[in-house]
Amino acid sequence: LLSQRGYTVTTLTGRDATKARLFEEMVRLKELAVTESNVLFSYQGHGSNYGLSIGGQVVNPKELYKRVNRLRSNNIGLVIESCHSGVFVNSHNRQKLRPDISVLTASGEEQVAAETVLHSARAGRRDVYIGRLAKALTSYLRDHRGAFNLSDFYNDVMNIRYSQYANLRAQNPQLMNGSYELPRAVTLMHSVVSPDSR
Repeated sequence: LLSQRGYTVTTLTGRDATKARLFEEMVRLKELAVTESNVLFSYQGHGSNYGLSIGGQVVNPKELYKRVNRLRSNNIGLVIESCHSGVFVNSHNRQKLRPDISVLTASGEEQVAAETVLHSARAGRRDVYIGRLAKALTSYLRDHRGAFNLSDFYNDVMNIRYSQYANLRAQNPQLMNGSYELPRAVTLMHSVVSPDSR
């Protein structure tokens, strides 16, 4: 779905999901990103009051924000789905991040983020999990093909009229600066060939 909105998607899973590889990708992104780039960082995995657990190591808010602050883009969003992910937006850590960057967390600082089995293990494969926040955001992307800000999504999640988000709301999701805009999905592409190029 993100590729339909013009994103180039890089995924780190399994043995590639290490602290060192994450930081390598952040350096690569720093070289590629320009002011007009839309950058969306999404983490889904384990976490604690200290930060994200990646490959047996912890990435704390200071370490992550130090790298995100270096990106030249004016449109940066972080979606963090882990237990205790609210640590990234508490009063102490929010000061470490540029004020124009948006952060959406799946839970509060003291809450856990539940996971749902997406694919059962078979033929030696491990279970793959998708969290409540990722599941809700994926559904929202499908239903809202136009551009929208993270705050639009968050407001729907927190609206008690939408019962489909009740379990996610119970995790106490947090939003800091919801101005991050996801562009409109590409539904039609036109090719223009200059007569001079024939």
